[in-house]
Amino acid sequence: MTLHGVGQQEGVWFILHPAHFQIGHDHMIMADRRTLDLAETESRALFEAVLTSFQEAGKTLIYGNSVNWFVRADDWKDMVTTSPDMACGRNLTHWMPEGEGELAWRKLLNEVQMIWHTHPVNTAREARGARRINALWLWGGASGTRPDFPAMLHYIHAHPAHAYPFADRMKASGQFFSEYPSDAQSNDILRHPTTHDPVFLDNLIAPALAQNWGSWLSVYETLEEGWFAPILNALTTKTIRRVTLHLSNDISLKTFVTDAASQRKFWIRKSLAQLL
Repeated sequence: MTLHGVGQQEGVWFILHPAHFQIGHDHMIMADRRTLDLAETESRALFEAVLTSFQEAGKTLIYGNSVNWFVRADDWKDMVTTSPDMACGRNLTHWMPEGEGELAWRKLLNEVQMIWHTHPVNTAREARGARRINALWLWGGASGTRPDFPAMLHYIHAHPAHAYPFADRMKASGQFFSEYPSDAQSNDILRHPTTHDPVFLDNLIAPALAQNWGSWLSVYETLEEGWFAPILNALTTKTIRRVTLHLSNDISLKTFVTDAASQRKFWIRKSLAQLL
């Protein structure tokens, strides 16, 4: 919330993304939110249209930016939710929020969908060939007050407007946080290396969700040129001493650690087998 200019708030807050649900052959799926191209004016109009519904349901709704809203729901604190990237393109039946508050949320969502069905924003979007905004994706659920996280320094995000709570946690570190632009490269950090500089790179998510492997390879080559090769060179020249790399997909997380001394172990055969 802090990342989007919303101050610390009491209570339990969830993230809301304006979304597009579409009906498949026998199930409903959600489009990647990065492809919706939702303008600020459109999002504001949709927000205002449903604000009263949230108020009548006893829920505080706050606007963050065009793609990130926030709702306070203390009584839903135990509800199990899923990130939009996990649910994107899959049968939503298995990924909708579950637990205490589930029925109340579905009732509120149905009301939102009815209000937006004939909304001028969607009429205009449909006329120009854009996807309708016909749903909200709710997920997260955490205290709105400042968490006690260790200092995290650098956040590089391919789509700043779509930033997740990961960035909020970094921002919560206050004076220890510095946000680099989305086109920043490793040299921007390597010029002033510190003991612990976490960097989050999410550029590969969108092409992976779209299964656009040509684009995925192109983005990977950009990361190789701008990040991985310079970092390897920095290790070799001992500009930095150690690197920890966390790689994840929708079902697993793997961690790899290397240091300057390891670059001289010529007898170790290079292999990508550990990535499998």
